[in-house]
Amino acid sequence: MKKRKEDTLTELGRKGVKVMEQLEPRGTRAEGGKSEGLEPMTKVTIRLPLDLVKTFKHKAIDEGRTLQELVAEAMREYLKQR
Repeated sequence: MKKRKEDTLTELGRKGVKVMEQLEPRGTRAEGGKSEGLEPMTKVTIRLPLDLVKTFKHKAIDEGRTLQELVAEAMREYLKQR
């Protein structure tokens, strides 16, 4: 049985809503697991040079922080300079 054009458009509309929902950050989490100052968070996947990631991880461990906290701070500092 062939789909009617209306059915297809309705289905595409539903899928569009689902896509937009997926683009929104899921809930809020405290940055770095801390409870004060809740900040909306989202997961980001990027490719970085291995040596850079290793250096950041070691720096985070040395400072008793998470990689997430260190990268977020570095990004904020970068934006302040621009």
